[in-house]
Amino acid sequence: MFDLLNDLLSLFGFNKHQFIIASFCLVVLLGNFLGGLLRSISLAYGGPIRPRKATDSMAFRMVLASELTVAIFALWYHGILVSSISVSHLVYWVFTLMTAPVLAFIGSQVTHMIFSSRIQANKAAYQRWVNAQRAKR
Repeated sequence: MFDLLNDLLSLFGFNKHQFIIASFCLVVLLGNFLGGLLRSISLAYGGPIRPRKATDSMAFRMVLASELTVAIFALWYHGILVSSISVSHLVYWVFTLMTAPVLAFIGSQVTHMIFSSRIQANKAAYQRWVNAQRAKR
């Protein structure tokens, strides 16, 4: 099994350390995209939606946590495990830090377009609830 992995790595010009970095970055990028997809699905099926700022949402906090995880892993990897950094490693880290929020946004917008009628209905339900509460007073 290990020989197959080495053959695959050499096919793409990766060494073992670059493969670790590329795998970690891929997991982070796919996680952000999936998180974006699930955000709009949860809005569509979650009931009435109270309007709030983007920075107050759980999706924004998850993207920040993802960025922090990448930064901590990069510092640990290059500070303790490898003790050096090359240009290719730096390219992986910078690309991941810049692309992760973009993928989360794209995933969110894809499912937002699909479920936009349900999301608008949930926003309208919240507004009706607010109006009913005001009418009681």
